[in-house]
Amino acid sequence: MPEVVLVNCRGRIVPERREHLGLGCLSSYLRREGIDTEIVDGHFDRLDAQDIARRLGELRPTVVGFTIFFSNQAEALATARIVRALPSVRHICMGGHHASFRPASLLAEPAVDAVVRGEGELTLTELVRRVRRRQEWRDTPGLACRDEAGGVRHTAARALLPDLDALPFPDRSVYRRRLREEGVADVASSRGCYACCSFCSVSAFYRLGLGTGWRARSPRHIVDEMEWLAGQGARHVHFVDDNFMGRGEIGRERARAFGRELMRRKLDLTFDLDCRPTDVHEETFAFLQTAGLRAVGTGIESMIPRQLKLYRKGTTVEQNLRAIETLERLGLDYRLYYIPLDPYATVEELIESLEWMERIGLSHFIEGQIPAWLVVLEGTTLIERLRREGVLWTRPDGSTEDFAWGQPYVVRDSRLGPLLPRLYELHHHYVGLREGPLEELASDNRLVQRFVQQIDEIIKRHKFDSVRLLLRGAKDGEVKKAWQAVQDRFAELRHGIDQIRRAKRAGTFRRFATRSFRFGTEIVSFPPRELAVLVEALAPSQPASKPVRKTAGLGRGRGRGGRVAKPSTQEAVVRPLAAGGC
Repeated sequence: MPEVVLVNCRGRIVPERREHLGLGCLSSYLRREGIDTEIVDGHFDRLDAQDIARRLGELRPTVVGFTIFFSNQAEALATARIVRALPSVRHICMGGHHASFRPASLLAEPAVDAVVRGEGELTLTELVRRVRRRQEWRDTPGLACRDEAGGVRHTAARALLPDLDALPFPDRSVYRRRLREEGVADVASSRGCYACCSFCSVSAFYRLGLGTGWRARSPRHIVDEMEWLAGQGARHVHFVDDNFMGRGEIGRERARAFGRELMRRKLDLTFDLDCRPTDVHEETFAFLQTAGLRAVGTGIESMIPRQLKLYRKGTTVEQNLRAIETLERLGLDYRLYYIPLDPYATVEELIESLEWMERIGLSHFIEGQIPAWLVVLEGTTLIERLRREGVLWTRPDGSTEDFAWGQPYVVRDSRLGPLLPRLYELHHHYVGLREGPLEELASDNRLVQRFVQQIDEIIKRHKFDSVRLLLRGAKDGEVKKAWQAVQDRFAELRHGIDQIRRAKRAGTFRRFATRSFRFGTEIVSFPPRELAVLVEALAPSQPASKPVRKTAGLGRGRGRGGRVAKPSTQEAVVRPLAAGGC
């Protein structure tokens, strides 16, 4: 039985299923130090509090560690209360960015013994050893715990790990199936970020320890891990660094050295990375393309100068545009991180932000950014400003789930006040559309996955149009009328999802049976027309009285650059996603 189990609970905001690299790093480090450790990822395996507690009951650990995000705190605390009653459990601790800056809200729960603040490998290892030996653990460096009076006590700061190459590769034991079936793995080539954006807690998180905040692994060590992953079935690597590129020419040379090492080994791997817009250097990225770079994520955050100043990005609209133009010239797929809604935003600014999104292309933004509101994180300089200016609401336990629109601040534009709860409600309605049949089909074969991607794009466009309709309604003083129109549009979309649900139940996707699905004015067919024609050609001849029914499909009318030209019929044809995109 493992001595330690590390747990990731599901939260109210559900991102895509990815391996939790932070828990993987902790687990492999503990194992190397002779501490038997396992991971229970409730988000990845779709486990609720009771499911996790049952699993821990079977594993019988001594120490349980929870990773905490701003969105899963409530679920983690509820799970900890259940786990506390298990006879084997002697210690429960929590860690991660949110926990590190909100230890008091977690330690208010009697089931929680301690919070690991900052980087966790050294602190958690020492803590587990002290618990194992039944020694005093409350003076372990890098902790927050309750003092004798019931207050919160912070122990001495812990030194950051100076050499990331000395760390073992992350434990991926619970993610082997994803690696084998999807061929995708996450890798961290560095820790920290050299920038100091006002909304981001990354720099503050590493300042909790002693040492240099941004640290990088050597190109050789990174490619060693990629080579091992290739042997396990990986075909693509997603770098999860807060900023893959280091500062200036030193950072660019490190990136080029990585590319040279990757090409020297002749690994058949592609990869994507995240960086700042000012780090998009054409010559460097062109070279990385030859090494396998296929996609780039960059945080432009806004195209409104006021917001860029508020966010302390140190960038301009012009620099954002130059980065986008460079990526376009190189032909790289790219995704843009965007925060159009902050406490000082106006209706007009939000409409302008949406216009920028449409001008750049919705395919480069994730659905959750329509519109994305600023998430206020402890440890950031921005949250201190909001407190000073009186726009931040406070709650004793630090939770935000029961605020009217999910964030603990007021907005200055009075027209947005009554609109935000509706936008929040609308967002969760659209998230709900993705659950159920689409979520299940997303793990099917590639042809079905392509179909799901096309439906996702329809949902994204539909949500974008609905949000813009509501904002224009707020501008014109007709929110009620706009809300009714949005509800009617959503009902049409939900009808299409219900059709997919019934088709899945009937086995349509398993049998590759031809079927069309209507989403308002848009129609999508499964399978795509190319395959449908092939199936019809190979099928036994049908009696003349029962002709094969033909349906509209994808792949017709493609114009210049792979874009879909306007079809001759009135049925809308959805543009397929580019192959190899991330």
